[in-house]
Amino acid sequence: MLEDLDIDGKKDLILGEWYSSVRFYTNVGTNNDLVFENFIYLVDPDSQLFLNGNPPRANFTDWDGDNDLDMITACYYGWVYLRRNITPQSVAENSSQITKLTPFTISPNPAMNRVVFKGCLAKPGFVQADVYAVDGRFVASPFQDYVEQGEIEFAWDIHKELPNGVYLVRLRTDSDIQTRKLLIMR
Repeated sequence: MLEDLDIDGKKDLILGEWYSSVRFYTNVGTNNDLVFENFIYLVDPDSQLFLNGNPPRANFTDWDGDNDLDMITACYYGWVYLRRNITPQSVAENSSQITKLTPFTISPNPAMNRVVFKGCLAKPGFVQADVYAVDGRFVASPFQDYVEQGEIEFAWDIHKELPNGVYLVRLRTDSDIQTRKLLIMR
């Protein structure tokens, strides 16, 4: 779901994840060109209570009339939870959760046969790039490796069988996810 939860005028991404956890991804792009990074858990995963791992559904409303958004989640078992917003007007990020990755670039874009990904990692860690069709179908994983701190750059030779169209590239570290659009035109 998209919701301007941090009240900065840009729609952020809120996703139900495994074991009834809920993640909040900050939009550092615009409402027309969404770029998500720096997730935090709004609800931590609980594998003890939720054994099947199914993600919850989340919704936001001003339940208690105090002009801030409260979260309502429903789990696989049908349990409904109200989580009142007690954060002063925004979501505060926990800097200890964040392995910062500078906004990465893809060039050329539009692409024909080969693209180069560039970015900078604030500290060493595992980096993985995944490519998805716009319908959410997984397409490829062109890069996954442990990377030292500093500039990162890797190339991907696009397969000929990959048709023209718009794709989403998700670059992920242990606690940072960014998504970019990639247009393939031959």
